[in-house]
Amino acid sequence: MIKRASQTHTADRDLSEKIEIRIAGRGGQGILVASNVLAHALEENYEYVAQSGSYGSEARGTVSTADVVAGPEPFAYPRVETADMLALLTPEAAKHFASTVVAGGIVLADPDLVAKRFLANLENVSLYLVPAARKASELGSPLHLNMLLVGAISTLLGSLPGLEIQPGVFRNAVKQLLSAKRAESALTAFEVGRSLVNP
Repeated sequence: MIKRASQTHTADRDLSEKIEIRIAGRGGQGILVASNVLAHALEENYEYVAQSGSYGSEARGTVSTADVVAGPEPFAYPRVETADMLALLTPEAAKHFASTVVAGGIVLADPDLVAKRFLANLENVSLYLVPAARKASELGSPLHLNMLLVGAISTLLGSLPGLEIQPGVFRNAVKQLLSAKRAESALTAFEVGRSLVNP
């Protein structure tokens, strides 16, 4: 569901030149695996891709992040500075990083994990409310949350001018990075995630 949409996604950037994606949540949500799949898929469109993470303690409720930065030319800094796309999976993540998305950027947030008040100050972004945790439970395991999120992100990336990344690229990344047993259920979650957003 779209809560608020800007007129043009990532209006201030040419995404064929560089794209920065951050997933922010907590330990145990599988955001590192999600970012690995995204990075692998983006290698089809970009010559240079960097994936990195910062991992907080789940017990302390600190924020974990997983970043993907990609471009046709080498870049000096492999972490997200201003996100073209930002996924938020905890209130703490929203408090820390909601202000880091670029004007005209895209924010995905799970409405069951991040209360609307933490998103109230977002301006000039396209906000998609993606109930990934709820859908993961419906699929039988909270571990499906990350691939549901990848599915939603893949739909949005495929709609951006200059990118149009095909969903098959993400499916292939899942198959290459996960075991055959895990990939089957992951791909099911991925397809459900693709249906959760409508660019």
